[in-house]
Amino acid sequence: MDDAALQALARQMNSQLGRPPKADELILEAGGCQRKRALAAIQNLRTDLAQRAVRSQLLFPASIESHLRALMGEWIELASTHLAQRHAELVESLDERTEAAKAHADELQGRLTETQAAASTMGKRLRELAQQIQTLIAERDQARAERDALRVVAAERQRVIDQLVLGPAAVISSSGRQ
Repeated sequence: MDDAALQALARQMNSQLGRPPKADELILEAGGCQRKRALAAIQNLRTDLAQRAVRSQLLFPASIESHLRALMGEWIELASTHLAQRHAELVESLDERTEAAKAHADELQGRLTETQAAASTMGKRLRELAQQIQTLIAERDQARAERDALRVVAAERQRVIDQLVLGPAAVISSSGRQ
């Protein structure tokens, strides 16, 4: 016989005898079992009987029970009123913080848009300046080339003038000095 069956047998014998069975009575009725198991089943039965007895004594008269129910109703009403007020305050606070966060996000979005526009304008200006620098570099290089070409032409013209004015012998001796 398992523990549950032994426990059921103890309950049945309690009903028949009007009292919990003794260990020897339970062992004999079960057809033999360990004394320890029989004592445990009897102890469980006694605990169950004690709980039932206490519960039956805890029943309140109707007037006390209705008064307790009324008190619990008042407590629940007071608690719900307090919690409702607190909940409303929290919702209001949360709404205010949400609105403030939205306003801050909108402000930051506006700043971001302004910054992006400024960056775009600066990028355009930078590209224009870079193009201007390239144009000026090209013009400088062309002016240097023209200058160098004009120097060569001027030197050649000077040589021809010197030949015409001073004569070929003076030109050879002056070019040797340089």
